[in-house]
Amino acid sequence: MRKRKRSQGSVDITSFFSPEPPPERSREPELKPGEAPQPDVESRVAELIISRGRVRKSAIYQWSKEAGVPPAVLYRALVSLERKGVVRRVFDEEVEELVYVAVGGGEPQY
Repeated sequence: MRKRKRSQGSVDITSFFSPEPPPERSREPELKPGEAPQPDVESRVAELIISRGRVRKSAIYQWSKEAGVPPAVLYRALVSLERKGVVRRVFDEEVEELVYVAVGGGEPQY
């Protein structure tokens, strides 16, 4: 069997002389899968849910869009708050949607 020939693009020997623009980086640092959400986002989400008592998932998502919070960061904050016992996720049959309910019992630990 013959090996396939790899096609290599031609490279100019003086190509390193021409300046290349630096790659653009996003303004917001990317979160790794196991990394915790930004503390200020988590506290803002907790404050929103605690102040209203119960908030629909669509209302939280709309709030995050208006506040400029990426959905991935919002999701991590909600999961973190659930694990800490600050909020609970419940299905409300009246509105046929998930709602986040503030759990009573003292001040939340952030």
